[in-house]
Amino acid sequence: MCGRFFLVPDLHELLALLHAAPEGLAALRGPRWNIPPTQPVVVVRPGEAGPRSLAPARWGLVPSWWKEVDKLPAFFNARAETAATKPSFRAAVKYRRVLIPATGFYEWDQAKQPHAMARTDGDLLVMAGLGSVWTVGGHALETCAVLTVAAGPAMRGVHDRMPAILDRTAWDAWLDPATPVPQAMALCAPRADGLDVVPVGRSVGDARNTSGDWFDAVRGVTP
Repeated sequence: MCGRFFLVPDLHELLALLHAAPEGLAALRGPRWNIPPTQPVVVVRPGEAGPRSLAPARWGLVPSWWKEVDKLPAFFNARAETAATKPSFRAAVKYRRVLIPATGFYEWDQAKQPHAMARTDGDLLVMAGLGSVWTVGGHALETCAVLTVAAGPAMRGVHDRMPAILDRTAWDAWLDPATPVPQAMALCAPRADGLDVVPVGRSVGDARNTSGDWFDAVRGVTP
């Protein structure tokens, strides 16, 4: 699973890295070292004024048919192997695939030791995501979930699941709703290499702590 991640670049850096235009996103507070579910995150989706747009979304997908206004679901992860058949996700798999940029993510092992995972090359880590727009009282809320896959070799000593990480060559095919679902989902494969996995301080476990003081050695992202 993926229950916490971090995103360091500011808005201008993200726009350049992702070749995207801002849409409904006037500013981005950064760096963000401890992003938990239900908080706003940045998603990349097909743009209205260009090939891609950068927009805010609630991390925790709310299906468009959801009726319980006072009790929103916590669908912050979706298993890539089954998402296309699940009522909560199948429309998003077909029509509203998104990218969720991160610098890295966190996971806890069985001993409750937190680890940070980031790309070895220091590049942006882009997760495959699903989007949904939930409308209530005339207000539209954009929401999203991170797709997860079986852990690759670097992760297996920490957790058995990890986010589906997409290389640049897969971004456009993933975002394009014309890409058939089986072909799109085949892009969500466990990452075999290219990740640094580093133990960090336990203070990351408190989602209210956003200082990043748990890092002492993560390549390129030390606060």
